Amino acid sequence: PPCTSGKAFSQFASLGLMDQGNARAGSKKPEIPVAQTGRRLGPRALQTRDRLLDATARLLEERSVLDISVAEIARHVGTSPATFYHYFADVEEAAVALAERASKEMPDLVSQVGGPWGGEEGMATARALAGAFVDHWDPHRAALMIRNLGSERGDERFQALRRAAFAPLLERFADRVAESQRAGRLSPEIHPYAAAA
Repeated sequence: PPCTSGKAFSQFASLGLMDQGNARAGSKKPEIPVAQTGRRLGPRALQTRDRLLDATARLLEERSVLDISVAEIARHVGTSPATFYHYFADVEEAAVALAERASKEMPDLVSQVGGPWGGEEGMATARALAGAFVDHWDPHRAALMIRNLGSERGDERFQALRRAAFAPLLERFADRVAESQRAGRLSPEIHPYAAAA
């Protein structure tokens, strides 16, 4: 089976979902937003930054990040491109910020993994987990697609965001696989993280 080989584990690691040297690599704490000058943002500045991000998200629903201009984002907010550049270096950096925001709003899926996984109760657990994930995906679809595509193309910023979002969930799944191995319900040759993927 595909989950039993070291190859599957290394393919999983290469997706940027974990560090190959340490499957349980910790994630960084989220940083407080700052202006391009490095100064911390006050309440009004944070509101302006959020409005720029909201406009970017709306435009990303229609077009690629490469097809959106700073001037267009600023126009949607009723401000100038200079204001945009106060917060972001370019449109891609705004897309990274959107992906960060979506990751922070990730629902608590980890606790749901702890539920029963057998019979009708198991089906209810799986449905609840899938439903929570879809409910999170839908409002953040554009930002999460950019995060995943950026991660696939090797962008370390997007890989770190995806790893931070999914590491706790995958660790919990891997723990459940290991529990089943200890109980003799699964082969010890299956790598828990490869199976969790």
